[in-house]
Amino acid sequence: MFSRWQRDGTWHRVLIPLQSLADAKGAIGWDLNVDSTAPKASVPLTRLRT
Repeated sequence: MFSRWQRDGTWHRVLIPLQSLADAKGAIGWDLNVDSTAPKASVPLTRLRT
């Protein structure tokens, strides 16, 4: 269902007004959280690039 809503724009029409209402009430924290962890490629894969 989500992919169909995404394609036809339903998700955007629902999400944006709800976010706007919640933001106006101060119910959304817009702080950014970046996760710097990432799995490393195995040694054989890194050697293939050179």
